Amino acid sequence: MRSSKLVIGYLVLLDAAGIALAMVLSYYLRVAGNVIPYYGPRDVPGYLGIAFFILPVWLAVHALNQLYCLDLLFDGLEEYMRVIRASSFCFVALAVASFWERRTLLSRGWVLITWFSCIAFVVGGRFWFRRWIYRQRARGRMATSVLLVGASERGIAMARQLQEAPRLGARVVGFLDDDLAVGAVVMEDVEVLGPPRDLEYLVAQSKADEVIVVPDGLAWESLQEIVRRAAALSSNGVRVRLSPGVYESLTTGVQIYHKASMPLLTIHDIRFTGTDAVCKAALDYGLAAVLLAISIPGMLLAAVYLGLSNSTPVIHRRRMLGLNGAPFTQFRFHTGADADTRRTLARSSLCPGSHSFSGVVGRVLYLTGFDKAPQLWNVLRGEMSLVGARASKASDPIPEDTLLTRILSVKPGMTGLWALTDDTSVDYELRSTLYYIRNWNILLDLQILLRTMTVALFGRLKKMHVEPDPQELISKIAIARSSATAEPAA
Repeated sequence: MRSSKLVIGYLVLLDAAGIALAMVLSYYLRVAGNVIPYYGPRDVPGYLGIAFFILPVWLAVHALNQLYCLDLLFDGLEEYMRVIRASSFCFVALAVASFWERRTLLSRGWVLITWFSCIAFVVGGRFWFRRWIYRQRARGRMATSVLLVGASERGIAMARQLQEAPRLGARVVGFLDDDLAVGAVVMEDVEVLGPPRDLEYLVAQSKADEVIVVPDGLAWESLQEIVRRAAALSSNGVRVRLSPGVYESLTTGVQIYHKASMPLLTIHDIRFTGTDAVCKAALDYGLAAVLLAISIPGMLLAAVYLGLSNSTPVIHRRRMLGLNGAPFTQFRFHTGADADTRRTLARSSLCPGSHSFSGVVGRVLYLTGFDKAPQLWNVLRGEMSLVGARASKASDPIPEDTLLTRILSVKPGMTGLWALTDDTSVDYELRSTLYYIRNWNILLDLQILLRTMTVALFGRLKKMHVEPDPQELISKIAIARSSATAEPAA
């Protein structure tokens, strides 16, 4: 609890410093520094008075937008959107006040520059603060103790995911379960502490800060009892969270429909519908057309070099799975890279003879990601997206009710969260792809594209991605599940 209060305190001070710096900088740029010609009055006391008045108001608006709520912090784009919303509200209020308050003639340019620079400073400060928090959590500091209720397959998978992401700052201290005996080892260094009926006592004993309830691992009576006790735990500062059982299924598009005053969900066959589909299509087709026009000269040069340097086809064609499992032909330059094995690729891969690439150009094409440039044509044909899931090879029919069928509810992408990490595990790829599908918005696509361009400029990721065979992926998922359910018995 003390670390949580310190984090909030640091954020308030950081935001206050960013807002104050924004107002000072905008005053210099618009009024005092003659950077932009200004012929109005330079009322320093008046501007200082406005600044001292607006600063606490601005922080209060931040608080009203839940920018100091720990549950909603360090969430990237959503947090930044709340910063923009709060700053925009204050900008409108300041603009209105500049018309009504005639004792101090505020420069409209000062108000506008303050708005832009405040967003930049506050977002930038929170960006670097979040990374500092991540480093502290990775070192074992500022961690939150988590108690999971329900040692089911889903509960074990959630515990592993929390343990494997130290920057989340979640440390699983134990399980509560109706069926397993006290002391049963569920996973590495984590055991069953007792039954759910002893929740309050075990929370106090383990000093847990958070309780995550997995409904499919509990009897209905136990779940009802925990819900009844949740208010008492929350009053003592322990957050009680519920993992929805249909979470994995919500990768397709859903729409709220009211019938007889009852809210119902209409499930679509694809994830992006309505305005979401329009926004994503506009980004895909518009940006892909621009990128294709820009890259045509480079693609022609690469094609000529590859055609003269080896006897293999310049364009490598592969049958892949598209939206809802529809097969299509994917294009990419044939760089000579071995697409069937994973290997570590650093800048040393540019050295001649280090790998079986088609000369230096082949290595450069692969390491910069330009070998995927022909896939812009796949995007314009509607078979792929700029950002999405990683394409899978077309092979045998895909069994129903698998995670792969849910991943195929979106078009495969040229890049995605899976392309921005050194983690080559199937488990990480599934988690990151499902996260992308569930939490998609247009700003997330733009963020991934920006990070991808940064990776391309400074050398490709230090790994070679392999397009998984669907049957291999399904079997690995089944093995992971069976091993997870077998561990408690050990």
